[in-house]
Amino acid sequence: MDREILDGNLFDCFEGFYCTLGEEVNGPGGYFGRNGNALDDCFYRGFGVKSMSEVTWKNHERSKNY
Repeated sequence: MDREILDGNLFDCFEGFYCTLGEEVNGPGGYFGRNGNALDDCFYRGFGVKSMSEVTWKNHERSKNY
């Protein structure tokens, strides 16, 4: 099982969330979309994610307010 770790301390807005997630999944400079539809495409439509099965969101309490 491939597991990604997303750190809520690394972003404070939606754009930062998508940037951090893209880099976690696809490496530095990796793209993962900039909205919910793009995120859905990456997870469920075969665009961008081939082997990720779980995301652990560390420090989510800090980032959930953004």
